[in-house]
Amino acid sequence: MSSARFVLAGASPLRSAWSHILSLLRVPAEQITIGEQAVVPQVVVAAEGNPVSSGALPILSVLRANAQDEELRAFLGANDAASRALVNQWVTLASRIAALPSAAEEAELQLGETAGATQEYLTSSPRATVADVLLYASLTAELEERLPRLSRWAAFVASDSYIAPLARVRAAAVPTSTANSEEVSGGDAKKSAPAASAALAKPSAEEIERRRIEKEKAKAEKELHKKQTEGSAASASAPTAAAGGNPNQKGSNASKVDSVDIDIRVGRIESIDRHPEADKLFVETISLGPNEVPRTIVSGLVDHYSREELLGAYVLVVCNLKAKPLKGVASHGMVLCASNDNGAVKIVSPPEGTPAGERVQFGGKLSSAPPAIPSNAATIELLSHFRTTADGVVTWKDQLATVAKGPVTSSLVNALVK
Repeated sequence: MSSARFVLAGASPLRSAWSHILSLLRVPAEQITIGEQAVVPQVVVAAEGNPVSSGALPILSVLRANAQDEELRAFLGANDAASRALVNQWVTLASRIAALPSAAEEAELQLGETAGATQEYLTSSPRATVADVLLYASLTAELEERLPRLSRWAAFVASDSYIAPLARVRAAAVPTSTANSEEVSGGDAKKSAPAASAALAKPSAEEIERRRIEKEKAKAEKELHKKQTEGSAASASAPTAAAGGNPNQKGSNASKVDSVDIDIRVGRIESIDRHPEADKLFVETISLGPNEVPRTIVSGLVDHYSREELLGAYVLVVCNLKAKPLKGVASHGMVLCASNDNGAVKIVSPPEGTPAGERVQFGGKLSSAPPAIPSNAATIELLSHFRTTADGVVTWKDQLATVAKGPVTSSLVNALVK
């Protein structure tokens, strides 16, 4: 690990947890720095050709590659593919919760899928893993009060020796009643909690403001989505009634969808494992740029690519699909692939040098990021218009799909894309 340098995100609620994790793994202090304005942690491997990698999973990959102790390998989920996939899934979700607290509702639902899940560790391991540490650190008192399964789970894991230091910091930061404070400290309640512990637990002013902005953004997108859905319903019924047509006829849908309704971005596959419950599925963690939390995406590519072929590949990701559980793993998007009648499947790729996070535009049109596609039917309709040309260039209807460096392509020509 002597070649790696870790940059912790100073503006993230998980900063203290990551510091604790690196300490458990005996990473020297001189290899750890704080990026005060960063919201996503990074790892830098000092070797020629290795770029800076952002997000939790690249850090875990470096830590796993260097962990020799069996206990620490188990903590990192490094001993087998099933454990690694589960740890990666929960770590990614914890990172999303830290950036957008409303994502905790997904964790609440996932805990509810397994009987007794609130009284066991996330991977059903004998003790806590790095996933338990980060999920615990991502939760606030407000979230625990609102989400009972997470609250019971947090109370259960708090006594594990990996998590207990974080639990003590959290407990020290909780204000006691005035009467109790006076009994303990002779009236000086402010001195009852260690200042350093309170400072670690209390988010910065910048973090509070960032959370407020994220909350307002999510609310605005929800309201916009509601208005668009209501508007689409009204416009769908009016022409049918005016023409005296059959209200159940589907012919008008194709004219309503537009390429700007799809949010497709360039992503880099940071880690990939076989799905623990499905032989034909991969579970990928895909980075969408330095300021985005990496996403867990499930893809049916096992029969078409090896793990080594996809690791590090740049792909196109449909980002505004609603999360969908696939054999117990929530998928937060879809990797675009071309396919033909012979059963061949090939990923769609951006031009070389395109950075992760760049949005794809169609026919030169690019709007602000659209809200989630409202239904499965709308998703099918939007995706049905993707094709590759005789040159392998991806189109939506007759609009070319491009990024700043040129068109996005596939090696399969005259093929469907989905």
